[in-house]
This record gives sequence, structure tokens and C-alpha cells, in this order.
Amino acid sequence: MTSRLAPAPRLFVVSILLGVMAAVPSAIELAAAREPPDGASAPRSSPEEMSGDQLFSELLEHNHSREERLLRYAVVRTYMVKSDKDTVYATTVVRMQYQAPGAKQFATVSEEGSGVIRSVVFRRL
Repeated sequence: MTSRLAPAPRLFVVSILLGVMAAVPSAIELAAAREPPDGASAPRSSPEEMSGDQLFSELLEHNHSREERLLRYAVVRTYMVKSDKDTVYATTVVRMQYQAPGAKQFATVSEEGSGVIRSVVFRRL
């Protein structure tokens, strides 16, 4: 038996997914801009030669190094609530500013569409 989400929770899930998808390209561009140029670091072992513990250790090391370099950034995100047939019910554009070590501030740039959806879905983000 499959369960289906009611319309309001489904719209909330859709809006969250769209927001995350909107942020991914910006995060990728940010990471690419902050990576050292080719040849700046020693080559590491290939994944076939690593154990799971070694791979996880390098992942943690890389994350820690990235966190030390990432002091602040700003990004504009667009959140939309759509129907299954791609009808847009509401849209909001926000500017998010990150300041290390984890403070985020959101400012609404623009909103349009259903006021009910904007107040129920977007204001909870």
C-alpha cells in the first residue's frame, strides 16, 4: 500500500526540494572557485587503493579544510510551489548570507502568487 501526501505537505516538500536544487549550482561554483589550482596539492591515493576508513578520514580532512577557508558568502535563492502539472502557485526570491561559523541570514527580495501558500510554506523556511 502506498501512502500519498496531502496537498499542503506535498507542496511543502516540493518547495524544499526546489530550494535545495537552486542552491546546488551555487555551492558547486563556490567550491570550484575555492579549490587550489591543478598541481597545487600532492596527488592522493586512488579510491581503489583506499580502505573505507582512509576514505572517510580524507573526507573529514577535506571538509575541515574547506570550513576554515569558507568565511562568508551570499547567494540568491528562488523557491517555488508547483502542482504536479507545473502550475506555479507561489514564488519567493530570498538573499541568503552566510557568516562563519554557521550564521545564516535570509532577506526576502520578492514574492508573488498565493498569499496563503507564501505564509504557510515560505515563512516556515
